[in-house]
Amino acid sequence: MDRLAGNYHLNSERMEIYGAMTRWLLQSLPMPLILIGWSPLTTDQHQQRLRAALPTGGRSVTLYEEIHPVKKLGNRRIQQRFLRSLQALLPADVAPIIVADSGFRTPFFREVENPGWHWLGRIRNRDFIARVNRPNDWLAAKSLYAKATRTTPKCLGPARWVRSHPLNGERVIFIGPLEVVNS
Repeated sequence: MDRLAGNYHLNSERMEIYGAMTRWLLQSLPMPLILIGWSPLTTDQHQQRLRAALPTGGRSVTLYEEIHPVKKLGNRRIQQRFLRSLQALLPADVAPIIVADSGFRTPFFREVENPGWHWLGRIRNRDFIARVNRPNDWLAAKSLYAKATRTTPKCLGPARWVRSHPLNGERVIFIGPLEVVNS
C-alpha cells in the first residue's frame, strides 16, 4: 500500500483519474446531488479530508477529495479552490446540486452559484434569516425549530440568509431521522 500511496507518477495523474471516473459516473446525470463535507482523516484529527461524493444506493462514491491540516478546516480559500477543481472534473453540461452541512458559510454557497450550480445547506442556531417580503425583520434560525416536523418537509418560502451580506434562498424546515452515515 505504501508503494501505491507514495507513487509519484500516480499522484501526478490523480486529477486525470478523478476526471475520468467523475465523467463516467455522471454521464447520464445532468443535475446530480453532490455531497461536500469535511471529516477527520486521522484519529488525532490533525489531518482533515474535504470530499465531494455522489450518493448512490445508501453509500457515497468519492468524486474528488483533498487532505489538509486541521488549521485549514473551513478555510474559505481552500473551499473555493476545491470547488474550482471539482468544476474542472465535471462534464460541461452538468449542473449539480451541492449538499453541504452547517459548517459551510454563505461565501461557499455564493461560490457554488457562480458556475450556475444549485445548493442545499443547513443553517445553524446562530444564523439569522429574513423573509424576502420583510427584509428588515431578521429572525434567529432556531426560532423556526418548533415549526419543524419529522414527517414532512415544510416550505416557508423565499428568504435571505446573513444580515451583513444576504444570500437569497428558499426556507425548508424538517427534522430528519438521526442516521449514522459513513463517509
